[in-house]
Amino acid sequence: MDWQENIKTTIKMAKNNEITLIDVRPSDEVTDTLNNLNVLNIPTSELTKNISKISKKQPVLVFCRGRLCALSAYAVNELRKNGIKAYRLNESWYSLKKMA
Repeated sequence: MDWQENIKTTIKMAKNNEITLIDVRPSDEVTDTLNNLNVLNIPTSELTKNISKISKKQPVLVFCRGRLCALSAYAVNELRKNGIKAYRLNESWYSLKKMA
């Protein structure tokens, strides 16, 4: 899917509320938010109790520290178990911040 591979498309879709972005980094690592993209900051440790905040009507892109961060893979699996169309974003929060 193009929105997973192309950061500019992802940002455009996030700004248009066509996708949901979730930052799953631990709370103590989130010092700078991406408010202009309406990112939900839900650490993996709090994911299960915050499932109701996540829409099942649109794709969800999960990101964390970087492409290889295991937190995003775990979050995607948990979200899918709950009927949410979730995918890993192939970028880090820093890449989103830089391009947004």
